[in-house]
Amino acid sequence: NQPNWLSFSALSYIQIDGEVQIKEVEARIQQMLKQYAEGQMQARNGISYDEYIAAGNGYDYFLQPIKDIHLHSHLEGEIKPNGNVTYIYIFSIVAIFILVIACINFMNLSTARSTERGKEVGIRKVLGSAKGQLIGQFLTESVIVTLLSAVLALLITSLAIPYFNEVTGTTLSLDQVITPLNIGLIIALILFIGFLAGAYPAFFISSFKPVTVLKGKLKTSGQGIGLRNTLVVLQFTISIALISSTMIVNEQMSYMLNKPLGFEEENVVVIESAFALNNSQNTVNWSRFETFKS
Repeated sequence: NQPNWLSFSALSYIQIDGEVQIKEVEARIQQMLKQYAEGQMQARNGISYDEYIAAGNGYDYFLQPIKDIHLHSHLEGEIKPNGNVTYIYIFSIVAIFILVIACINFMNLSTARSTERGKEVGIRKVLGSAKGQLIGQFLTESVIVTLLSAVLALLITSLAIPYFNEVTGTTLSLDQVITPLNIGLIIALILFIGFLAGAYPAFFISSFKPVTVLKGKLKTSGQGIGLRNTLVVLQFTISIALISSTMIVNEQMSYMLNKPLGFEEENVVVIESAFALNNSQNTVNWSRFETFKS
């Protein structure tokens, strides 16, 4: 009813044929802008469209996928505040670090218990078990432990989600996680972590010599001790980094919430347009400000 090619009040969603190039559509939109908006630009600014663009002004129209709006858009006039993909990266890195710590714990505990399982390995080798069979057994045990851990983690998550939503003001649910794609990713992650955490213990324990083990002369090599010490140092380094980061963020949030702002927060009145801006001369009409002040 009231065509206005300089208004940003309408949100436009366009379904594009899969065979059409996005850049081609964007180029056509720029042509349409010049065709329909040029007259209104000249009337409002008092100069030609080309002069307006040459001065560094203009409107940049572009297309973005709907799935990118929430985390990557950050434009003026969004329907609601956007999320931030940086936070997702940060929390994902923290989750990976926690998994690494858990894997290191599992490796160290498994190798520490190697003396207890040494006789088992020696007897099985004497009875004809091949090294590959022993490695398969220990890797299978590791995957089963990881599977049980994943089930327990999902159970704890389902119980914690209501409290998490209450604290953060979100509406997350476990149904958003339990999808065919995510189930496949979880299974792949279980297998990957199981093999990652169980690989070193499996190869380490299965390499025991039956005669040495059964005689009770099992000794840990210097190389094995060095690797375990390295893993322990790495584990504590990651733990200290995570704990320190948590404390720093907590202190920063406490500072932001409790720092005096320098003015009384109660009974403050905000008046819009207390003074007028003269667009043509880029000056402020202070007379209105004094009127409001009085």
